[in-house]
Amino acid sequence: MLDCNLPSIAPVPPSADRTLSGAVSSYAQSHPQDPGTGPQRLMPTSSEWTHQPIPAHSFRQGYEAKSARAHQAFFQAFEELREVGEEQPRLEAEHPADTAENRYPHVLPCEHGGQGDDHSRVRLTPLDGEPHSDYVNASVIPGYTRPQGFITTQGPLKKTLEDFWRLVREQQVRVVVMLTVGMQNGRHYWPADSTPVTHGHITVHLLAEEPEGEWTTRDFQLQHVCARERGGGDSLEGRLASWAPGLPLAQEAAQQPQRPVKQLQSTTRPDHGVPETPSSLLAFVDPVREQAWAAPGAGPILVHAGEAGGGWRGVGAGVGRSGTFVALSRLLQQPEEEDTVDVFHMVCSLRLHRPLTIQTP
Repeated sequence: MLDCNLPSIAPVPPSADRTLSGAVSSYAQSHPQDPGTGPQRLMPTSSEWTHQPIPAHSFRQGYEAKSARAHQAFFQAFEELREVGEEQPRLEAEHPADTAENRYPHVLPCEHGGQGDDHSRVRLTPLDGEPHSDYVNASVIPGYTRPQGFITTQGPLKKTLEDFWRLVREQQVRVVVMLTVGMQNGRHYWPADSTPVTHGHITVHLLAEEPEGEWTTRDFQLQHVCARERGGGDSLEGRLASWAPGLPLAQEAAQQPQRPVKQLQSTTRPDHGVPETPSSLLAFVDPVREQAWAAPGAGPILVHAGEAGGGWRGVGAGVGRSGTFVALSRLLQQPEEEDTVDVFHMVCSLRLHRPLTIQTP
C-alpha cells in the first residue's frame, strides 16, 4: 500500500493545465519568489522530480517538465494514487439503514483517515430511538494548519436535507462553499426568499443574497426549533425531554441561540467538465479564506457540489470538484510556510480521509 506519510514522496499529479496542478502553476507564476531568498537549491534531475517536494520558486519548471508527452507524468502519478484509501473501512456507510442516503453507492465516507485519526466520517448526534441517525455522507478533511479544516460532503438529497442542516449546526460550520451553478430541477436546500424553511428542528432564514461577479454570497440564520414551538406530537416531546428535561420553554430557547452561516456559491464553473482556465477557482479561494478567518472559533469549512442533472458521473459526490477546492486551498498555503509544493502527497493524504477525492488527472 502506498505510504502517504513519507515526506520524500511528491510528484505533481492530478491535472492538465485546466485543473489542480494548472491552478497551482498559475498561482506560482503570478506570485514569483526571489530565488535569492531562503535556502539555495539546484534544479532536481528528472528522476528526482518523482520523489522530492518541488521548491516553490521552481514549481513552474517542474510543471512544464511533467506536461511533456501529453501530460504522461501526471497520468502515471494519478494511477499510483488510484487505490489509495480503498481499503479504509466503511461499515456505517454500507449498513442497509444508511445506503439510501448515499447519492452514489461507490462514494462513501470511511470510518477513519489513518495517521492516528479517531475518525474521518462525520458523526451526527443520534436522535432518540433512531439507532442510525448519526449517519451523514460527509468526511472531515484536515486543513493545512488545523486538524479539522474542512468537511466535504455530497450535495444534499431531498431525503437528507435535515441531516445537511444538522451537520452545519452541530459542527459549528460558519462558511459553506458550493461549487456548482445550479441544483437538480432548480431545487435549492435554502429558502428561495425571506420566508424561512424548517427542516426537522432547524429553521433556516435567508437574510441576504448578493451576486459578486464570479460568485454569489448568501447570509443564513439558523434557529433551533423546540418541539413545543413546532406543535409537535408525542415523539417530538420525547426528544425535547431528552434535550432539556424540566426547562421552561423560554430557558430552552435561550440555550439555543441563533447562528449565522455564510454560503459562497461559485457561479462560473460549468456544470459539466472543468473550466477553461484556473483563474476563477483561484480567485474564489481568497474570499472563502477571508470569511473563514472572519469567524474566530468557527468549525470546519463545509464544501460540496450539487446535483446539476444530466447524469454526469460524480457531480455532487463530494470528491471531485470539492476535493480539488480543498487540495488547492491547502496547497496555496504550503509555499507560504514551507517554500515547497507537494501535490502528490497532498492528494494521497486527502484520499485517506475521503476515498476517490480528486477524480481526474
